[in-house]
Amino acid sequence: MSAGMADAGFGKKRSKGCDDGCGGAGYSDCGGCETNFTGQVVAAPVQPAPAPAPAPQMVEQTVYEPQWKTVTQKVKVVECVPVQKTRTINVVSYKPTTKQVPYEYTEMQQVQRTRTENYTEMVTTTVPEQQNFVVCVPVQKTRVENYMEVTPVVTPQVRNVTVMTRRMETRPQQFTVCVPVTEYVTRNVVVKGCGGCGGCGDCGGCAPVVQTCTVPVTRYVKQVETRNVNVSVCVPVVQQQTVNVTTYNQVQKTRNVNYTEYQQQTQTRTVNVARCQPVQRTRQVNYVECVPVKKQGMQSVTEYAAVTEAKTENYTEMTQKETEKDVQTQVCTMVAKKVMVPATSFAAVGGCGHHCDTYGGCGGCDDGCGKSKCGKGGRKGKCR
Repeated sequence: MSAGMADAGFGKKRSKGCDDGCGGAGYSDCGGCETNFTGQVVAAPVQPAPAPAPAPQMVEQTVYEPQWKTVTQKVKVVECVPVQKTRTINVVSYKPTTKQVPYEYTEMQQVQRTRTENYTEMVTTTVPEQQNFVVCVPVQKTRVENYMEVTPVVTPQVRNVTVMTRRMETRPQQFTVCVPVTEYVTRNVVVKGCGGCGGCGDCGGCAPVVQTCTVPVTRYVKQVETRNVNVSVCVPVVQQQTVNVTTYNQVQKTRNVNYTEYQQQTQTRTVNVARCQPVQRTRQVNYVECVPVKKQGMQSVTEYAAVTEAKTENYTEMTQKETEKDVQTQVCTMVAKKVMVPATSFAAVGGCGHHCDTYGGCGGCDDGCGKSKCGKGGRKGKCR
């Protein structure tokens, strides 16, 4: 360590706070790296501007910078591992047992018995009674009524009458007839005879000879002809005839009409009426009565007895087992670095930024890796 750094206070053991330079500035102590400034700020007297300071002397200093890297570490892990085990347990089972047990039961038996009972019988009695009834009696009456009588009147009248008269007329009529027509047609005819051999002796036989001859052919041709036919024709003829015409005249007349009218009359008659009268009588009735009779019998009864049996069963138990696993973690290491700093600088050595602010506050003791080197209550709050 150089003399300049020793004069600045580097490398010396401090008794109060992280940097005794806080008190040298006219302020209270830092009170450690964890204690903030709690004193009062005293206004400094106004002094004249100092002369410009000379250029500081640069010295070499070793500082440490944090460097993060990923490393694999063995970490102990507790895991639950299933372990198959066997144990003996008592199992209660119920086993049926069948046995015959006497029992008493009641059976209903039918018994024939007789009883006397009173009953009411309805007896029919015929009683004559006088009844009034209404009848309709026909009564003959006469009434005068007017009526219209139609009288026919015959009157001769002369009228023109059309009469159909039959007469004979001659009318031409066409008809078709078939007329035979004879024509002569030339045809080739094969005849037997000797050809040009001059005789029948030299040719060795007679050969067929074709000759031409004229043959009459008759055919029928349709021909339309006209003839006169007598036709009976009905001709209308108008004649005058005397015709009797009948007309009807209505004449009002009067006549007597007999009619029958029905009138209601009340009459009396004797009628036999059947009436039912209750009569008390007695009769013997047979009936069946069910009488309970107690009997003894045997019945099968199933009893279940509890039997304890030892049974071996397999079960799985989770057992804790400590194992090691490779875990990727971030590790911060301090790497030394040479830097040039002014000789009067109050820069911290070893990564703890010891400096006082304007109000005498102490800088943090963070080593740059996120870890505080300041104690809490130990060594009077100094940096370790």
